[in-house]
Amino acid sequence: MGQHLNTATASLYGPAPPRGPVQLAPGSQLYLWEPGVDRAAFVPGADASFLLLVKHGQTQAQDCSGMPSPTPADCQAGFYWVWMAIKPGRTFVDLTPACRQVHQLCTVTDVSFEVRIGSHGLARFLQ
Repeated sequence: MGQHLNTATASLYGPAPPRGPVQLAPGSQLYLWEPGVDRAAFVPGADASFLLLVKHGQTQAQDCSGMPSPTPADCQAGFYWVWMAIKPGRTFVDLTPACRQVHQLCTVTDVSFEVRIGSHGLARFLQ
């Protein structure tokens, strides 16, 4: 018999990584947005045995003057990725500078942040 999945979402808006680990429960989602018009500032990678990529795409720049509390993804052009936490454990999301795809001598350093997937509970983001 199946279980009801927790559909809570932890949202992160780049380019700065979170200051602490992202806490998720199996079945919850991690939404990551990075600014960029032609390409994202950083390109993420995650261990598919913990975080299953379920969706990714691009956002368009919009006028957010009438929105009560817009996010960067609501207003700016960028790219997003959505992963589902699929099993308990500890993993990392690695962020590779997009300039490395164009220039071998890119001096921007790689970044990573920790994701902890617990066996139960709601998703939460520690900042």
